[in-house]
Amino acid sequence: RLSPNGRYLAYASNENAAFYNIYVMDMRTQQRWQLTDLPANDTTPTWSPDGTEIAFISDRRGEYRIYKMGINGEKLSHLTKGGSDWGPAWSPDGQWIAYNTLQPDPPHKRVYLYIVSADGRKPRRLATAVEKGRSAAWSPDSKKIAFSTWELGIGPKIAIIDVESGKLRRVTLGGRVPGGRVFMKYAPAWSPDGKWIAYVSDNLEVQHKTFLYVVDAAGEERAESIRLTTHLSTNISPAWVPEPFFSVSPSAEKMTTLWGKLKQHR
Repeated sequence: RLSPNGRYLAYASNENAAFYNIYVMDMRTQQRWQLTDLPANDTTPTWSPDGTEIAFISDRRGEYRIYKMGINGEKLSHLTKGGSDWGPAWSPDGQWIAYNTLQPDPPHKRVYLYIVSADGRKPRRLATAVEKGRSAAWSPDSKKIAFSTWELGIGPKIAIIDVESGKLRRVTLGGRVPGGRVFMKYAPAWSPDGKWIAYVSDNLEVQHKTFLYVVDAAGEERAESIRLTTHLSTNISPAWVPEPFFSVSPSAEKMTTLWGKLKQHR
């Protein structure tokens, strides 16, 4: 992932070992350096808003936990201690990190949405009625979190939770259609002005294909979602960019994408 100022790229690679390690590359000079070097998997690097720290997950203690460190690998901190944790997401104000954790609650294992202060001192469970969840995304004002939730008997949907009050509001309908088929809704991404949420949803007609949608962040469960993509392919990882926007096109030499474009939504 690119740093907030666009100069550095943090990524995980197992190019030199059986385990994944975290690297940072200076995009100007192409110089890179390795931040972790243990017989463990260190992945999912995520930048702090000020670009001085990186949160990541590691199984160096058995289960995956959330850690953070400086961009030169210094000041390593262990932030979480329970369950199996993944998906760290910094709040825009830099005060909190949201993440998912798998808890062995009988009779089924459940995935919960947690937040922890950036110093690791105040872990707090936010969403308790979640069967499966992933892809937490903070609102621009750091007051709300959008996430994918899978409730028993309803199916997956996008919901928003108020961090202070814990009030939950669903902004899309459940992902279950006649015949019992379940289709996923995930990867929410807030627009910079906080008015819209982009997300990914399975194609109802063709399995293993997905579309991108946007929905009014202030809407309720039955608010109409607007489909942005029509190409019959796997459309994933929505991300908002400021104007002027730019296009992404295939390259015969550098196949970073098979197909893709940025679409303006107003």
